[in-house]
Amino acid sequence: MKNESAAVIAICDRETEYACHLGEYVKSGASFPVRIRIFTGAEKLLSILNPKETALLVIAESEYDDRMERAGFPAILLLNESGRFLDHPKNVSKYQSMDVLCGEIFSLCKKTCAEEAPSVHHGEPLQRIAFFTPCSRSLQTTLALTLSEVLSERGRVLYLNFEPFPAWSVFSPGTSQGSMRELLFTSDTDREKFAERLTGAAERIGSFDAVPPVPSFPELRKVKAKQWVDLLDALGTFTDYQYVILDLTTAVDGFSDLLETCSRIFTITGEDSISQAKLAAYQALLKQEERTKIIAQTAYLQLPLFQTLPKGAADLGSGPVAAFVRRALSDERR
Repeated sequence: MKNESAAVIAICDRETEYACHLGEYVKSGASFPVRIRIFTGAEKLLSILNPKETALLVIAESEYDDRMERAGFPAILLLNESGRFLDHPKNVSKYQSMDVLCGEIFSLCKKTCAEEAPSVHHGEPLQRIAFFTPCSRSLQTTLALTLSEVLSERGRVLYLNFEPFPAWSVFSPGTSQGSMRELLFTSDTDREKFAERLTGAAERIGSFDAVPPVPSFPELRKVKAKQWVDLLDALGTFTDYQYVILDLTTAVDGFSDLLETCSRIFTITGEDSISQAKLAAYQALLKQEERTKIIAQTAYLQLPLFQTLPKGAADLGSGPVAAFVRRALSDERR
């Protein structure tokens, strides 16, 4: 493959369990870097996904219509459910073994990627790690920043804050010449200059990079889900970061869809009755919306009572919070 970045394979099927199982099978069997995107319906897929950045669309027959062809996907594999095979697009029985399905997927994906222009991204695929909790005063941002510092011992890290009213000045050195607002515009209109804009917008906090958040709550609410997806895809294609940490809130349009793209999600819990009720309501919503991937990728963190908290960037790599984060990472790898 000429393109050394992760190939994006989109899987669209209302049978969420099947789609997630196929995605995991593809990811574990691929001999080249892949990024799996799961969608439970055609409408959501078309509203979020950028066909030009997708190596292959794998879609159930029940979700397929001619809009997929008009959208401009470079390759489509139809999962045939009726037994009435079409001449176009290429289709295979959905009820074949996973090995047969993956063989077709890898063949089409490699062919598509071989025809693409080389990416400027090198190295391992970007890992997206999110923090989100419905519980108030949970130290979510403190833990997200601490994780960014700890992970910087393993590779390059970028931290992104999605709070409507962030306390950015506490940790920011004030060296940035921009914010996520400029990156959102660049990633959508001028991809070749994205890395240059990122260099100007990013600032150093401890041993990792961070981009200041969108400056105001009204502006944050105006950003659409597809713009966030385009921004994160650009980070994976045009930079050499190994990790991006998403400090998410419900103020972000399509925040659940962003969570679904993450390889790991940390949700902080609380022992008090109000926190437990909020957590239960959040978990009920995930089940109601069949967000099985979010459920599977979430690790719940019960925080101890920390005697001291980081007061600035210099404190993020040491102290009780950093020790807690390192233990949590160690537990994750077992």
